[in-house]
Amino acid sequence: MLQNAPHDAQNIKVWNSLIQETMQAKKYKLAFKMYTDLKRRGFIPNQRTFNTMMTGYGSIQDWKQYTKIFEHVTAVYENAKAHLDQYRKDPEMWQRSRVHDPDLVLYPIALYIEILGDVGLHQKAFDVFHDLDADGIFAPNAKIFEKVLAAIAKRETLPHDGDVAAQNISDTKYFWRRLSKLMEQNPDAKVDSRVLESAFSVLAKGGKSEHALILSIFHEFCGLPVDGDRLRPRVELNRYAYDQILRACNIIKQHDLCISYGDRLLDGPDASEFRSYHAAQILYARHSLATAGDDTQAAHALRLLERTLAVPSGAQPPTPSTLAVAFNITSVCRDWNTAVKLVELLTGMPLVESARAGVEEVEHTQVVWKGGKPWKFHPQPRVWCYLFRTALSTRRPENAHQCLQLFHTYGQEIVTNWSATARAVKRSDNASEAEVKAVAVTLPALVITAVDVALSQDKVDSVSRVTWLAMRSEAKRSEKSVKDAPKRHRPPRSQPLQSSHI
Repeated sequence: MLQNAPHDAQNIKVWNSLIQETMQAKKYKLAFKMYTDLKRRGFIPNQRTFNTMMTGYGSIQDWKQYTKIFEHVTAVYENAKAHLDQYRKDPEMWQRSRVHDPDLVLYPIALYIEILGDVGLHQKAFDVFHDLDADGIFAPNAKIFEKVLAAIAKRETLPHDGDVAAQNISDTKYFWRRLSKLMEQNPDAKVDSRVLESAFSVLAKGGKSEHALILSIFHEFCGLPVDGDRLRPRVELNRYAYDQILRACNIIKQHDLCISYGDRLLDGPDASEFRSYHAAQILYARHSLATAGDDTQAAHALRLLERTLAVPSGAQPPTPSTLAVAFNITSVCRDWNTAVKLVELLTGMPLVESARAGVEEVEHTQVVWKGGKPWKFHPQPRVWCYLFRTALSTRRPENAHQCLQLFHTYGQEIVTNWSATARAVKRSDNASEAEVKAVAVTLPALVITAVDVALSQDKVDSVSRVTWLAMRSEAKRSEKSVKDAPKRHRPPRSQPLQSSHI
């Protein structure tokens, strides 16, 4: 510690470095002690001191564990605010300072607003905002607005009786108007893409006027076409911005726009920013169109996954949820041919070879996605449900036969020990209700039906007949064993705001 060091060996830079290391080690009490010690020893905190302290406090995720620390945060804010007030009252002092960047002076204020939102003191956050200058170099900047909008998005209750959702919408629209005015006054300024998440998550819960505001944000802030030409974007259109844009499109049921914007990213100069979660949102949009009666969407879903292989930076393997939506689309469209092509794409093997391959051979079959790691096709139970539904919807025994062959080959973990798999899924804290129902109830029933349909034709060979009958018996046993398995309480999980299609 500097307590025993000679005074001439101490300076504010050394104190700031030690405070930074202490904050990074999450020793918040010790950091505040060092902060008070440096002042006690006659050193004056500078802008880096305040920014370092608030950055450390801003890293705290759960303030319930740090209620006493919050008093320290307020004390640091008061000092940072006093430091700002000196600049406001004495322009010559500001000119003499080494900072020369108003954003650095406002940075600890922005972090304090964020912390106030995290601890639920939203009115205090608004008071801090309104305590700033209405205009001038120390007026609220884009970072301040970002944190205020984030605080509103997190608000779940009001200090008085009232509709919190309606209040959040009203406050978001007010602060967004203020932000828009700021951007008009500063043509070269840009906002962080995180501001989109906060605004969209609140406005999407509103009505037509709020959804219209989201569309205007697409156009005026993101520079994306809605009904006209593109504008210059005021927000960096990175992968995170596109994620929020595509999600918002689906929530407000602008599915065609979601597909259009996704195609723009995938086909444009920023294609390297395309990720599997973008593909998932595009598939959600195509699923909505499929449920509305457009049976061409299955082919589009296949084409999307094919195109992701050509992403310049290397395609990511599809996530389980992405696969579920893709195969769900083929089920809705009753398109077994496209479902087969999806399997062939994901396994790297023609369907005939997959059906003929032994389990041991398939275990060594991997698809190497461009720029990625080897990846195996191991569908979740929900995907198998969609595959069986698609095959059965054609009412053709040969399609049911193909689906059973695929299940026997790629669903070996379920086939060999179905009852144990079903019980494990049912007891898992990570399993969704849809997944539990799929493996416990829906899938066994579909397999039983598929076996009956497949065996209705006379051309089934004896080996397949024995295999399918054994599979049917296991499915029957699974239904009974799952019903008899003890239930485990699973608390409801909070779901992210997005359209539900599965």
